[in-house]
Amino acid sequence: VALTVALTLTQAHARLQLRGANLAPTPSFACRFAGKGDTHAPATFLNSSAAVCVAPRSPIVQTVELALTLDGSSWSRPARPFTFYDSRTCPQPSKFHVWIY
Repeated sequence: VALTVALTLTQAHARLQLRGANLAPTPSFACRFAGKGDTHAPATFLNSSAAVCVAPRSPIVQTVELALTLDGSSWSRPARPFTFYDSRTCPQPSKFHVWIY
């Protein structure tokens, strides 16, 4: 799965576009942001090769592991880094890519 954004502001709810293969509109389709506590966000199915997740707010600047699930128990591996940053300490990104397989 490919993501169009790999970092976001700590206070923003970034819309992440996921691209991959064999995606399906399952009841458990979700993203996991694992860092200082795991946060799960529902994924929105667009088609078999595209979906959207909204990154949660983060109380701190941190890099978390981002993974995707179709069934709620099996997560994509390896998880990929996703960074929450503070705009006062980091320049605004233009575009970043992260691949999740």
